[in-house]
Amino acid sequence: MIELDYTNRFKKSLSKLSSNQKDLVGKALKLFVIDPHHQDLDFKKRSGSKYHTIRADIRLRIAMTKTGDRFYLLELTGNHDDINSLDRQRR
Repeated sequence: MIELDYTNRFKKSLSKLSSNQKDLVGKALKLFVIDPHHQDLDFKKRSGSKYHTIRADIRLRIAMTKTGDRFYLLELTGNHDDINSLDRQRR
């Protein structure tokens, strides 16, 4: 089973979401822990990036880094532009 931890940045990005979006993020993370490769999540490693993403809904993504065999650190949740900003911040 997958284990998760989160950064302060993730916590801050989550706090900016509507209650409906927070529910979607929670549901996606619960499913990810049970079945990370479930088709609804669209789990993938971003090309040329250290980040992996899953989908909470059509516009909402969750970015994370793999920190161990079954451990992931939640980095940010938001739309595509928010997630893309993670890679720009690393440069």
